[in-house]
Amino acid sequence: MAFLRLVKDLLGTEAVEGFKGSPSKSQFAFLLAWIFKTKKVDSLSLSLPPVLGLSWLKDLRMENCNLSCLPNEVGNLISLETLDLGKNKLCTLPDSICNLTRLKKLYLSNCDVLHLPNEIGRLVTLKTLILEGNSLLTLPDSICNLTHLEELNLSQCDVSHLPDEIGRLISLKSLNLRQNNLLTLPDSFCNLAFLSDLDLKDCNLSHLPDRIGMLSSLMNLNLERNNVCSLPNSFSDLGSLEKVYLSNCRSLQSLPELPASLERLHLNYCGRLQSLPELPVSLRNMDARHCTLLESIPTEFNWQAGLSMLLEGCDMLAKNNFANNVMERIDQSLSEDKKDREWSDASVYQRMINISLPGDEVPNWFEYQCTGSKLSLVVPPLVTRTILGYSLCIVYRTHENRGCLDYPMTIIRNKPTAFRFSTFSRHQDQDQMILLYFPSDCGRIHGGDELEIEIKQATWLTVKKCGINLVYEDNTEMPIKKKRKITDTRDPDISSLRN
Repeated sequence: MAFLRLVKDLLGTEAVEGFKGSPSKSQFAFLLAWIFKTKKVDSLSLSLPPVLGLSWLKDLRMENCNLSCLPNEVGNLISLETLDLGKNKLCTLPDSICNLTRLKKLYLSNCDVLHLPNEIGRLVTLKTLILEGNSLLTLPDSICNLTHLEELNLSQCDVSHLPDEIGRLISLKSLNLRQNNLLTLPDSFCNLAFLSDLDLKDCNLSHLPDRIGMLSSLMNLNLERNNVCSLPNSFSDLGSLEKVYLSNCRSLQSLPELPASLERLHLNYCGRLQSLPELPVSLRNMDARHCTLLESIPTEFNWQAGLSMLLEGCDMLAKNNFANNVMERIDQSLSEDKKDREWSDASVYQRMINISLPGDEVPNWFEYQCTGSKLSLVVPPLVTRTILGYSLCIVYRTHENRGCLDYPMTIIRNKPTAFRFSTFSRHQDQDQMILLYFPSDCGRIHGGDELEIEIKQATWLTVKKCGINLVYEDNTEMPIKKKRKITDTRDPDISSLRN
């Protein structure tokens, strides 16, 4: 009963209700983990001392408990493995917290902490250290002794520089440094061989270390909102890199060769970027919206594997006839011998191509074109050829602010078999076009079939023109295409065209 009174005093009645089992076993199991559900601990002298005597306690969570200080006796919790003190008003931490040498997880987010104890490096078993939302400015050098640390979150901490020996954190896998004022990174940073996730968003960085390519395990890199003009040549050596975020790096002028493993590349609002290097065959998603000076994008690419490109606001690309050039290259690439295809096991959605950019005309490469939001054609005799799929171009304009960023567009194929696909666009005060490729897995198409496609209209969307192009297994022997107009498509009796 004395035990239950203690629990009730500390944690409230709800912690006692439903307390079941053998008293001795249940008491011991319960005391291994204390989770304070109350949101205010008015008096440390009343609330904490009973807990501080529990040397076998392994888990103590006091998040958002209105704590203003932590007593020195916290260092007596020598068995503690998890300590959560997030969302309190601690300002400082007692030096005795460094006695918790079995501690594996320490959460101190949004605690107004101004500095860490100089001996923080004594927490040699620490694997997770969450410090986001504090005003640390600097870090003690001893933090580099945490050689078992796997996750370090220092976001929004006003840190101006990292310790020179930060590379000694040899077990680090995830490092979040966003919204600090770092300017540069120490050279030893490149020794973090097991680092897989690195967030450097909004850190005022002007450049990266030349040896950045030594981060051989890096998979995700966020460099958004920094002042980098270029990336080191060793960037291409990041053999595990899959995702790179460089949006709003408004000083970025060029990119080096990209890693062969790259799948996602975000470059939107990089207003000084004029060209891109060769795109790796692994790339599946590229966002380069509002790169206003971007003049060209390499089209020699493994289009068979599918790709999404967001290029809204890239007016220079539109002026340089990128849409026509890219569709011609896509058609050629998709028509290559089957033995060269690397996407045989990929899903149909993975193999779709989706490109959006400015434009008010359907490219000449599209053989069948019409005005309005509906089109229909009869597939010509195939003889010995096989249709791999078809490309679709939609010229449209959005009208109103829907209260959200994305404007949905639904594409419905009624014939020969039903198929529905939705994509999204961002509002622009100009005509836009979407270029799509649908592989034949979306529904086989044969000679003599009627192919009927409709883009669903909405109050925020006007579809002006459409175009479609059939992609054959081998287009190299086909005669030069002639654009064919499909007229009167807004009539209930949709027109069709035969070869």
